[in-house]
Amino acid sequence: MSTEKIAVLGAGAFGTALAIHLARRGNPTILWARNSAQLLAMETARENTQYLAGVPFPAKLHVEANLAHAIGNASQIIVATPSNALAEVLRTIAPFMHAGQGVVCAAKGLQPLTALMPHEVMHKELAPNCPIALLSGPTFARELAMGLPTAVSIASSDAVFAEKIARIFHGDGFRAYPSDDLIGVAIGGAAKNVMAIG
Repeated sequence: MSTEKIAVLGAGAFGTALAIHLARRGNPTILWARNSAQLLAMETARENTQYLAGVPFPAKLHVEANLAHAIGNASQIIVATPSNALAEVLRTIAPFMHAGQGVVCAAKGLQPLTALMPHEVMHKELAPNCPIALLSGPTFARELAMGLPTAVSIASSDAVFAEKIARIFHGDGFRAYPSDDLIGVAIGGAAKNVMAIG
């Protein structure tokens, strides 16, 4: 199993669960948290007591407050912030990114005011040659963090990148299926939020 250094941006329940899974798979993983108090609590407890209490961090998972440091040596960046923060986070990291880094968006939903889908926001805020993908599926953060069966789609217009990201995630009860249907995956993720609310 090949490993890559991964940065996960967003220390909510889903971002933390993704980071835990990636670190369990042997990938050195950095979890970025905007809130310094939350970061300190996670460093001390070695778990995210606010969102996933009782699920310990693997040894390869570390937290970071500095966004530039978090992505600096990462080969892949996973953005798991709320969708209304997506554009701001992408705009902030863009100047610090280097050639070869890919960005995977795990945020679900359309942008407020513009109704742009996540991949459209990524195209707008990132360099034209930056590989991008969407990660979405019927997932629950706690189940994912506990290693229970989970399945997602990894959608990208770059088939090689979609396959690469799917391989990074795939395993240990986690099934990741590459796709080229960015619009379908984006709309599915947005509609899921509406259906879940009822």
